[in-house]
Amino acid sequence: SRARAGPDRDDGMELQGEPAHHLFRKTVAAAGHSIYFTDRSGVIEYVNPAFEEMTGFTAEEAVGLTPRILKSGEHDDRFYEELWDTILSGETWRHEIVNSTKTGDRYVVDQTIAPVEDADGTITHFVAINADITAKREYERAIERTNERLEEFASIVSHDLRNPLSVAQGHLKLATEECDSPHLTEV
Repeated sequence: SRARAGPDRDDGMELQGEPAHHLFRKTVAAAGHSIYFTDRSGVIEYVNPAFEEMTGFTAEEAVGLTPRILKSGEHDDRFYEELWDTILSGETWRHEIVNSTKTGDRYVVDQTIAPVEDADGTITHFVAINADITAKREYERAIERTNERLEEFASIVSHDLRNPLSVAQGHLKLATEECDSPHLTEV
């Protein structure tokens, strides 16, 4: 599905007594998700405060660089080739990505990158929106580790119970051959 951020449509329209582009700027700055805009070649032109908080890079440090400053080494070249192939074809790309902060700490985001086109339909910019899902992924990994430990425990308990039960069954069989008791049938 083709998603367009579209050309600037601020044709003098006002929203709640404010020009639309002023409200748009305030909205992006206030957004809880990290947002950044790049030019067509991927050079960062704008980052919002959530980007600064998430990555540790100030706007002054990030603007003029590319999102490679966030590269964690977690993804191979093919991953980034697919990203670029998608957005350069005019499609929206969405994926989980592991990035690094300025200090090298890794974090996971659910990232959406969409092309922004001018009035002629030519891609001029890209907008990236990043929702931090690091805590969610850490929680899921903790649950997986707990489940693995529980499965291992269940296997050990099962094994440890199977041997004594087999011995008990053998003794019960011998007892039923030697003695006729309704209690043995119940056992």
